[in-house]
This record gives sequence, structure tokens and C-alpha cells, in this order.
Amino acid sequence: MRKSISAVCLLLLVATGSAIADTRDVVRSVTERVVSFGKDIVGGVAEGVDSGRKGAEGTDGSIVVGKHEELAGVGQIRLIGVQPWEGATATVTVEFAIDNRSDKPLRLVGFTERGSLLRIDHEGFATPLAGGHGNPAELTVPAKASIKQAFVFQGSPKDTRAVRVWGTDYALAAER
Repeated sequence: MRKSISAVCLLLLVATGSAIADTRDVVRSVTERVVSFGKDIVGGVAEGVDSGRKGAEGTDGSIVVGKHEELAGVGQIRLIGVQPWEGATATVTVEFAIDNRSDKPLRLVGFTERGSLLRIDHEGFATPLAGGHGNPAELTVPAKASIKQAFVFQGSPKDTRAVRVWGTDYALAAER
């Protein structure tokens, strides 16, 4: 009797193990599809935001720019200077001039998005904007005008080689 109970238990264990393996494969497959679906949603939203911004006007009639190529013909960014941020030795302030040559306000967006604004050191390492220093996510430049804007990064002015804005490097002058 013990042998037959053991045999039945062994058969149930083997059958259950097979069902568990099948269940595991089904769950893995479903999870892969859910993750892929989620990534497609996020990618679609990001692409939709980018294409919606491109060439769009703001509610105030401003030209909305979120990439360096979109500045062509309407404005430019110039690096003015780099200096230590007041009160902290581990941060650096980078000041830019942003020129608007158009007849409409120019809104620059996406500065706080990952990789949009980076400090590049002499070894080529990138540092994003420093948190908690009031770095703006977007700026509006009045029509036919220029503004100055400072951004704060982690690091040292002496170790700063360039600042990258939307994939374009603005190198510091050699004497800095």
C-alpha cells in the first residue's frame, strides 16, 4: 500500500511539475508581452510629444523649440561663462545667452529631460543638471530679444571642458 501511495504521489508530483513549468512559460510570455506593450506606449507618447511640439505654437503664439535643429533661423544659444556657484564648491554655474531673431516669442523646452543639458569634463564624462538649484525646464525669450540664463551643474569650473545642449557641445575658451 505504501508503495502504491508513493507511486501515485510521484506521478502527481511529475504531472504537477510539468504543469508548473507550462504555467511558468505562460506567465513569462505574458509578462514579456505586457512589458513590450508598455514600452511601445511610452515610446509612442514620447514620439507624439516630440512631433506635437515640432513646429507648434504655444498658446501665447510662441515658437516652441525642443531640439537644436529647430533653432535654425529663429534663434541661437551662446555660452557666456562658467564660474563656481555661490556657496558651494562642488557645483558650477554655466551662463548662456539665448537670442530670439523671430517676430514671435521663442519658448525653449525640455532642459530638465535626461541628457538635454550636460556638463562635459576634461575626461569626457557627462554630468546632468544639479537638482534643487532652480534650473528651469523651459524658457521664453521675447520676440527680437535676448536673455541670459544660468544653469547649475555638479562639478568644478576648472574641470569643465564644454556644455552640451540638445546634443551640441559649447566648448569653453582655452583661457578658462
